[in-house]
Formats: sequence, C-alpha cells, structure tokens
Amino acid sequence: MGQTTGTTETPRQSFRLGDWLVEPSLDRISRDGRIVQLRPRAMDVLGALAAAAGALAPKRKLIDAVWRTEFVSEHALTQVIAELRAALGDNAKNPIYIENIPRKGYRLVAAVTPLTAAEPVVREMALPLRLHGEGREFPLTQGSNVIGRTADAAVCVDRTEVSRCHARVVVNGTTATVEDLGSKNGTFLNGQRLRQPTVLADGDEIWIGRSIARFRYLIDGEPTQTEHTVT
Repeated sequence: MGQTTGTTETPRQSFRLGDWLVEPSLDRISRDGRIVQLRPRAMDVLGALAAAAGALAPKRKLIDAVWRTEFVSEHALTQVIAELRAALGDNAKNPIYIENIPRKGYRLVAAVTPLTAAEPVVREMALPLRLHGEGREFPLTQGSNVIGRTADAAVCVDRTEVSRCHARVVVNGTTATVEDLGSKNGTFLNGQRLRQPTVLADGDEIWIGRSIARFRYLIDGEPTQTEHTVT
C-alpha cells in the first residue's frame, strides 16, 4: 500500500491496522480473541483509508470511492467514521486509529501492514447461532445483535410495547451473551428478569416483556476447532 491519497480501489486482502486484524472479505476485525462484525459500508470506508496508508484521504474521494454513483452528504461519511471509531475503541479527541483533518478528510494514524503470504490468519470458528420466534428464524452474527423496534435491528419487533433498542445478543466466537438495554418492559431469560448480561445456552428462551414476544436461542451442529489459514 503506497503513500498516496488515491482511494479509487479499496484493498480486499487481509491486513493489520495497529494491533487489529482486518479481514475485508469477511467484513470483520479482530483482536485478542474478540471479533467485531462491521457493516460492508464501514469496511469499505476502512479499506479506502487503508489504501491511503497514513496519507490524507479527502472526504469527497472517500465518498466517491465507497458510495460511487450514489449521492450522499458528508454526514453519511461522518456517521460511518463514528461507527468505525466505536468498533476500534478509538477516541476522536485523542485518536490512535483514525484522525480527522478539519474540513479536509481523514487519515489512519496506526500502521497499516499487509499480511505476508506466509503469515497465518487464526480464526475462531463460530457455531451457527440463531433465534427462533415470531414465526421466523434470525441468524446471529459476530458482535452485537440488537432486538428492538428500530427498523435496522437484527431482530425487529415492531410493537409499541418494545423499546427501540430493547435488548441485544452479543456473539463472540462460540459464545453468546444476552443483556437488557434499559427497556421499559424488561427482558426475561427463561422467565427470570435480566439484571445483568448472561451467557446463553442452547434452548434458552428470551422473553421481550413477559408476554410481548418470545425467542428460543438455538445452536446448530458441533463446535468447530480453531482454523489456521494462510493468506
């Protein structure tokens, strides 16, 4: 990745950003066993920043590279940058990954290092995890899966008794944890109101309120061992 401000083509090969492993083909980043799933749009922005490899990536070039023919405002880019910072654990006021250059654009502060052909990528293989309820199946992805009334929730329950972001199931490798997000009507696990994040077991029932909606947590298949692949 040369020192250039061009962002016409984002890298799809895996690379390291500081201590994070970035896998564009899987839309995820990982560090110390923690896996964070990114939206494809967010991964495209991160890839465009990585293509500049520390040089300034102007806002308009980032938008053109990621959104292409779509007309969007700079606000859309700002939202994605905030999303990336949250995933990376970055601070806008004291950045260690993404720096804002006022009125110009953004640049990566952390080093961008392509993986060599001989360097293995260690992936913790997750089981197929899902929720079953409301007559539907809801596959769970790595990271946060929000249950709520908001339209972009992983599990959307469009009822007035349900909070916009009611609860969430956080998947990390082969482990899933459910927690309430301060909802008005509460979240229950196997009939008991959740007071703190709790690890789920196969067959557990998550209740949104006592009678609004119920979902069964299901694990398909057997655990898969850690996979070592060479990029």
